[in-house]
Amino acid sequence: MSTVSVWCWRLFQEEELLITQKPPEEENLVAWAKPLFKDRSKFTLMADPLLQGKYPVKGLYQALAVAAMCLQEEAGTRPLIGDVVTALEYLAIETDEITAKQKCKISRTAG
Repeated sequence: MSTVSVWCWRLFQEEELLITQKPPEEENLVAWAKPLFKDRSKFTLMADPLLQGKYPVKGLYQALAVAAMCLQEEAGTRPLIGDVVTALEYLAIETDEITAKQKCKISRTAG
């Protein structure tokens, strides 16, 4: 399961989420993320830093759109977990295909 999938799953569950190795004001994942959703220029701050920027930005935006739906105040307006999983699986497949195409393109130019 990708980092984004785990992140979305936790948001969906509305657990009291703690992020280790963060300042106290950033320990609750939902409280930390909500203001970031309001500013598109801060979306990359929600990506796993271990990825070191190596992800398709379009995929990040799509995953964050799914996560934002999970943060709706009214429980009835949030997506079903099955729909969240389906959306994230689709994004993972799409990302894997893009990565494979990029590797193929690189190997052709190198060879």
